[in-house]
Amino acid sequence: MRTTRRSLALCTLILSPLSLLSLLAANYGVVNFHESPKEGGKATKPSSGIQIPDGYTFTPSIAERPLASNAIMTMCTGNFTPSANPLEIDDDYCLQSMIHSYLLLHREYTKIQPEDDAEYAIVVTDETPRPCIKAFLLLGARVITVPLTEVPDSVYHTKKHPRYAYTFTKLRMWGLGGVYAKIMFHDSDVFFFRRSPVRLFDVLDDKAAVNPHFAVTPELEGIPDFNAGLMIFRPNATAYRALLELVPENLHFGDQGVLVKYYRESWTPLPRIWNMLHFYPFASIWKLENRIAAALALHHKFWLSSFTQNYPETRKAFHLYSDAAVELRRFQIQLIESEGHWDVPVAPVIPRNSSLWFELQKSRFKFTRVALIPASRHDSVVDEWKQMAYVYAQMSVIPVPLDVNLDTASILTFCADALHGSYDWIWIVGDTVRPNLGNTVPVQLTLDRWTTKTTRFINVIDCSGAITNSAFIHRGVLSRILTHSNTTSSSKLSDYASVLESDTVNNMDLFQKLAR
Repeated sequence: MRTTRRSLALCTLILSPLSLLSLLAANYGVVNFHESPKEGGKATKPSSGIQIPDGYTFTPSIAERPLASNAIMTMCTGNFTPSANPLEIDDDYCLQSMIHSYLLLHREYTKIQPEDDAEYAIVVTDETPRPCIKAFLLLGARVITVPLTEVPDSVYHTKKHPRYAYTFTKLRMWGLGGVYAKIMFHDSDVFFFRRSPVRLFDVLDDKAAVNPHFAVTPELEGIPDFNAGLMIFRPNATAYRALLELVPENLHFGDQGVLVKYYRESWTPLPRIWNMLHFYPFASIWKLENRIAAALALHHKFWLSSFTQNYPETRKAFHLYSDAAVELRRFQIQLIESEGHWDVPVAPVIPRNSSLWFELQKSRFKFTRVALIPASRHDSVVDEWKQMAYVYAQMSVIPVPLDVNLDTASILTFCADALHGSYDWIWIVGDTVRPNLGNTVPVQLTLDRWTTKTTRFINVIDCSGAITNSAFIHRGVLSRILTHSNTTSSSKLSDYASVLESDTVNNMDLFQKLAR
């Protein structure tokens, strides 16, 4: 079907704007550009009397959670890469939407307060992976599913960024007139690390507002237009209809071209500190330093650019991103462990060193969940391991229950019965092993560096080559080890791996990196 869309789209390049309108409406079925979007029509009408446009779905529903007057929104839609494992959604925008949900709903000094009469919502389409949506809902965001507004990749000005073709779905927010009084939209790469943006809603009520219906941040110096990465508007049917009709004529930079075309003559400027634009290598350091220090919102794709590691000030900016992601991961893991939501994707470990993060992004262990089992009854020993695991929230430390013996067979049985479905790898550490608290490399990255695709059991040996009775065990072989091993009475973990043969490795480097 996508091939057909692309081939048809090639023809539109030589057609007039009116013909393009007709062809898009007839052949793509993504937007009817000839009919005015109606807020009534086939819209559903909840008991509250608020009309939801046809094709829009609110989760939780308005009956389950009453609406606030205003909403802060971002969007998570596009050309998602299918994943064999629903817990490994390798999509940058899904991750960023989770970070935003945490910042605006849970972090103490950036979250929306009850008295703000605002809520946080994420706009999605039917193409958005269900596990991502589950994660958004678990974090407390409202999810608004809207019809996809898509233009063919071949019509758009570059094939290098096909996802821009999906940004026109952003215009669906203008169809929410009568649902929200005001909407504040921010791109996925605009982060509120330092302060809640809720007070910006008041800008449209200011008597000095150039346009009381639309406020947005200026572009970079020297560029006369605005940057739609952060904007506040009053949704209404008139603007909605006009914006959709402009889509076929303004394909440059996705929705940005449409918005500039419609609002160019009248827009209220927001302070630049609320949309500190991308860090460019050609920018002078003093400018970067001053801007980053003053910024209340940073606009940068931290998951793509290694430039952030080059200078002290840009490293500080990346630290803000890393800290937020780690806080999110801790929060998600606590929710999952306390409430059992094991079918929800969790943010990956994002170290403060961006070079480590870029390496981890490419690794097989990016989404790996590790449970550490200290074979010890000493609280001080368990606390040391918790201290290590707390760094980046890289592992869950699970003490052996008091009703389970500390012999190897009992611990393995406990892991197979209670943990194998929840964690990808289980690290059992012997009572004589202590953590290397100075290590800054996440355990996931260490595993990636010292294992192969077939590794399922890792004997951790010390610097002298001696067995430490510590091992990493993949969840897929726990039951197999216990069922097929002929030495289940042994006290050595290494004996339990004999059934795996080539899937087992002995590794001294893991001990040197992670333990002492």
